[in-house]
Amino acid sequence: MLLCSLIIIVVGVLSGLSARPWQLFLCRAVIGACSGICYGPAVAYSAEIPTIKFRAFGLSAGGLGWTIGIAMCSALAFFTIGPLGWRGYLIVTGSIFLPFLIVMLVARESPRYELQVGKVDEAQK
Repeated sequence: MLLCSLIIIVVGVLSGLSARPWQLFLCRAVIGACSGICYGPAVAYSAEIPTIKFRAFGLSAGGLGWTIGIAMCSALAFFTIGPLGWRGYLIVTGSIFLPFLIVMLVARESPRYELQVGKVDEAQK
């Protein structure tokens, strides 16, 4: 997920700098593929980390995150397309993944992964 997030940031900025339609199409296709790749592990991660009591909330938060993200994109389009143009909008929306990338750097590994590599004590925390 870390690599996909980094690719989304870089290719998102590149999509705003694209000079030809095929470059824009290729950039957006890469972003779509990386988003799809990130979705499955993100759902699994949000199901593994919370305790049983909060697991439903963790899974529901993913859907809420998509809803908030769509609303943010609409708001960003409203405020950035006028002064910055569509290229600026693509650069801004590509940069939105930067906080997610930072969170991924400090987030703990999933308990399942820790069990697979033999870190039983850390997995039980």
